[in-house]
Amino acid sequence: MNKITIIGTGVYALSMAYALSQNKENEITMWTESDKSLAFINENKNAYPLLNNIKIPDTIKFTTSYEEAIKDTNNIFIMVSSLYFVSVVNNIKPYLKDNMNIIIGTKGLDHDTSKFLFEDFKDIYNTNNLGVISGGSIAQDIVTNELIGITLASKNINLCKNIINLYKNTNIKINCTNDLISTSILGSIKAIYALGAGLFASHYQSPSAKCFYFTEISKEISHLLEDLGGNKYNLIDFAGLGDLEVTTSTITSRNYKLGYLIGSESNEVEEFKKNNTIEGLHLLLDYKRLLDSKNLHYKIIDSIYDIIINNNDINTLIDALK
Repeated sequence: MNKITIIGTGVYALSMAYALSQNKENEITMWTESDKSLAFINENKNAYPLLNNIKIPDTIKFTTSYEEAIKDTNNIFIMVSSLYFVSVVNNIKPYLKDNMNIIIGTKGLDHDTSKFLFEDFKDIYNTNNLGVISGGSIAQDIVTNELIGITLASKNINLCKNIINLYKNTNIKINCTNDLISTSILGSIKAIYALGAGLFASHYQSPSAKCFYFTEISKEISHLLEDLGGNKYNLIDFAGLGDLEVTTSTITSRNYKLGYLIGSESNEVEEFKKNNTIEGLHLLLDYKRLLDSKNLHYKIIDSIYDIIINNNDINTLIDALK
């Protein structure tokens, strides 16, 4: 059996467990942070309300114990909020072994140091069996068996082969690359451009205008990848253009919707921010700090920052795009 541990029980983590459970050779245990969250999962396993009312397979086990979750596992997927990533890695460190495959599904940067999260992990526990996953994969689509593409980045070719094997007989295709930097950037910076997409859509909604925005941000991202040590050609993959298209094209994205509300000068902005976790907001601050520290400036990101943070007019973005 392929023993898999997933750290985290958010909707994306649960959807990934659901997909992996399609492979009958996988044995999955999920760690959740509290007795309260464990009780919620157990009470709603037959129709999980946060995920299309799916039935969570009985073969997926749940625990609040790191030791129990990780004992005898071969593969660990870390899928917690970036706010808690470092503390979670420190908590699981005593149970890690060198032969375990570690896959980071958490998106973002270290909020204190602006490091990539795979760098944080290696600072705490140095291993060659480390990978990062990202891609255009909405949780609700994963559990309804839509075709899903994910990019897996790792320097270890054997890890890539092993992880591809875990997804055998599932609805998920894995493309491999050795570019951890680009995959990490693409998995998180999309949220910033989704804010911008919402801002842009508040004034321009035609297919031609959407094409204009998508093309311009793609060019900017390709330059950003190279400036931060990645490979611009990895933009053409599931973690790149695939995920970017999904994230910047739909009102169901919370980042997109907030941008749209701000661009429309809606009176619902503060209420929406209060009731939703908007990843793009803290990522905008994190990336601006990182880019400023390297004296790097990008017109579209800077304009989104000036509108969202400094309350500039929407024309700041329109002018940056022209």
